Amino acid sequence: MKSIFLGESGFFIETANATLVFDWTQGQLPRIRRDKPVYFFISHIHSDHCSSKAFKKAEGLSEVEIYMGYDNSSPNVNKFLGGLPGSVSSHLHLVDGVNKLKSEDGLLSIETLKSTDLGVAFLVEVDEEVIFHAGDLYLKQTMNKKEYRKWQADMMINHPLTPVMDYESQFIHHNNEFFTYTEPLIGRIIDFGMIPLDPRVEGVAHKTLMRYLDIATFRSWSPMNLRGKYEFVERFCREFPELVPDMKSFSEPGGYEPDVETAPKPEAASGPAAKDAGKEPAKPEPEPKPAPEEQPAKEPSPEAKQEKEPDAAPKQEAPQEESIPAHESEEPGGYSGGIRHLETFDAWGPKDRATFTWTSRAKFITLNSITDNPRIGDERNFVRVRDLNKKDMKLCDKVELEPGGLYEVAVWFFNDADPNSPESSTYVARDVKLRINQDRRVPRGYTSEIFGMVSASNSTPRRVWDKAYMHSNFDAVINFVERSAVIHSNGVCNGMVLSFDELQGDGALLGYSRLKMGELPPGGSFAGFVTYRFTVTKA
Repeated sequence: MKSIFLGESGFFIETANATLVFDWTQGQLPRIRRDKPVYFFISHIHSDHCSSKAFKKAEGLSEVEIYMGYDNSSPNVNKFLGGLPGSVSSHLHLVDGVNKLKSEDGLLSIETLKSTDLGVAFLVEVDEEVIFHAGDLYLKQTMNKKEYRKWQADMMINHPLTPVMDYESQFIHHNNEFFTYTEPLIGRIIDFGMIPLDPRVEGVAHKTLMRYLDIATFRSWSPMNLRGKYEFVERFCREFPELVPDMKSFSEPGGYEPDVETAPKPEAASGPAAKDAGKEPAKPEPEPKPAPEEQPAKEPSPEAKQEKEPDAAPKQEAPQEESIPAHESEEPGGYSGGIRHLETFDAWGPKDRATFTWTSRAKFITLNSITDNPRIGDERNFVRVRDLNKKDMKLCDKVELEPGGLYEVAVWFFNDADPNSPESSTYVARDVKLRINQDRRVPRGYTSEIFGMVSASNSTPRRVWDKAYMHSNFDAVINFVERSAVIHSNGVCNGMVLSFDELQGDGALLGYSRLKMGELPPGGSFAGFVTYRFTVTKA
């Protein structure tokens, strides 16, 4: 895949069989090959994302499709569209909100995300490459408190009938909106992302980027929405060096090397998740085997009692704002995408969720958030893996793959609401699911991720995730062992086999009772864990 920055939010991307042009408003397009179909993507109608030059260029192409974010709340949209010639409008597809569709020729799979501004963000899969263009999907906290209150006072005088939120409510609204709209990216592997780094929101521009890099694996990314202020990128890189190890080298329009290919990668079809972020390694003692065939102990777990050294003890509260630490390759020029040379891990998320202790439980439904569980220690570290060929077979955060090896992954699930509360009957988690993403190939010399996400429709937060890791010194192929994905619980669902298709798709239901799968009452007696196994062969 080749990419060229065109200015503002515009990019020219060429893959093996397609040419894609995103939000082109500035500069000149490189030569377009006539032996490939061309796809224009326009996130929304604003002038820094939409220009008539894209439609004029499309008129002269035989194989062309245009996808445009449509928001009829803007009065200019329909007027603009009505002026397009028929030769263009016949190739135009209007999309709004959250959608999944195929291109007319079937070559592209396209997803759209709702934007915090007009239109949409695009997630495109073509030629086994996944490409993301955010449009104006960013955190829109543009004013500090003093500026906002001045604006609020002006609004009350000049527009008394227009409701205006107070500053704190507005800040919470913008955060919730941005986090909700970006949720479809959780756990995704993205080969190239185009992410807003907007100088207009200088105080929170890094928070937009942190959110994206925390919830998805971006093998490489480029800043956009720059409004011509390229010095802002340079200053940003100096202030937040830990956020930019995978940023494509940038100067100004056309500043990207057009012939530089994206880094090599393994299969991404079932790949893992969010950007890794420096995990303090757990130090469990050797544990007895939690064999799926056996009945579990009264407390559901693989009886993995974890002792941590004092200096490795988890914090009681996750920080509200946290930067993603940089990771360096073990060798010069090493690939630094989703498959990494890693030595430290901080895989769990979201990082700002509230945490609790075994003796002080939550007064609401929350998942895997107790930091001193007597069985497994910190519940945020709920995905672990072990080598079944080793004598101790201990569960840990990282394994070394060997040809012919057999490995087991364990994923715990807890509803940490207080079971002794008078309101405990209302604390039943609903639609509880587990989703797994795991790379099916690990290239020689790389470390890959095993991503697990537990979710519930009525928990706070709705989704929690964690990762374990596997390193290989050869080109490894991962093979899941059929019917090895099993629930372990004190309930009647103990021993229930889960579908790998569901685990790697929308998620498999978890619970306590086979008759009420997806429901999880609070307390350790209703909790459980899932194990599954995989073997390793040489590619």
